[in-house]
Amino acid sequence: MTLVENPVREAMLALGRVREFSPGSHLVIQGERSRHLFLITAGVVKVLGATDEGDLTALAVRVRGDVIGELAALDGQPRSANVTAAGLVMTRVISPAELQGFFREHPSAALAMSAVVSAKLRWANHRRVDFGTYEVNVRLARLLVDLAGRHGYPTSEGVRVGVALTQPELAALIGASEPAVNRALRRMKDDGLVISRYREQIITDETGLLTLAALEESIRERWNA
Repeated sequence: MTLVENPVREAMLALGRVREFSPGSHLVIQGERSRHLFLITAGVVKVLGATDEGDLTALAVRVRGDVIGELAALDGQPRSANVTAAGLVMTRVISPAELQGFFREHPSAALAMSAVVSAKLRWANHRRVDFGTYEVNVRLARLLVDLAGRHGYPTSEGVRVGVALTQPELAALIGASEPAVNRALRRMKDDGLVISRYREQIITDETGLLTLAALEESIRERWNA
């Protein structure tokens, strides 16, 4: 909810109740009919979709300042994905009634929530296009650029992607096999674009990675449109 002015953000942080989640615990289970909203105040969560066979596919990661469960809170439908804590996570748990009252009092927050839902849908649409259009190395480069842009921070080695993800999780996020992601990361490392360690990726050549991702300035504008 970073699109609203600071007083409204402060008011939202006072809503609901504080709840802590231990690493690996569920915030949301796909198919359940709970309707509360989570505002993440610390930590990282993973959004996982379950197939009919019970397999899990990584759909997204969410961090401090993000909201989780807004669709069910707004439309009352069953939860559309599983959400698990990747480490210790702190949240504010907000009921639908409290959320609706807050929106009536702060219309700008309702507009910001609409923008959040729109941004998530736009990101999902980009992923679908990428899956059918680009090779694994390009899809992976785009994911790393996106994660670093939203969650990264500078270090002495380069820009550290600020979300700890394993290679299987990276593979699931771009619709690729783990061996294919391993090969792509190895090639990026050989080309001096990234440093890859367990659950850690550091971008050492931002311009080179943007070029690999086909996100030169003109294309980058369309990607963010």
